[in-house]
Amino acid sequence: MTAESYVRFFPDALAVPRARQHVEKELRTWGLANLVDDDVLVVSELVTNSVTETVRWMRERECGVAGEGEDALIEAVFGRWSWPWTIAFAVYRFGSGAVVVEAWDCSRKPPIPVPKTDDWTLQGGRGLHIVDEVSKRWGYRWPRSGGKVVYAVLGRAER
Repeated sequence: MTAESYVRFFPDALAVPRARQHVEKELRTWGLANLVDDDVLVVSELVTNSVTETVRWMRERECGVAGEGEDALIEAVFGRWSWPWTIAFAVYRFGSGAVVVEAWDCSRKPPIPVPKTDDWTLQGGRGLHIVDEVSKRWGYRWPRSGGKVVYAVLGRAER
């Protein structure tokens, strides 16, 4: 990894535009402006899902914090303990030009794409399909400190 950047947001209406601005600024700083459009789209979807899940958890129960903070994303953003009512976002640049974006939230619900449908009146459910189409690969993991991290690996810089 040659560069990294971490931020955290409250799960409100400003989280997604702030995350988009953050990744765009970092990519331009790193000389990867050609990746901005795809990365901003993926970031929008991942952070929207994190906001949705965090708000759902806030309504259902108090998010617990546990563990030793051994996950790099969570530890870098929150220190030893993760704050349950915020979301974390990270972007990493690798020497190959690949970029990885990650979003953390307190939910333990796995991100499962809803079945594809032709019904364009639906209000949601297409985000992970977009992430799947735009990214090289995506997935999720369960950090020891709690919650989940959803990540996407995005394209190489053009030469």
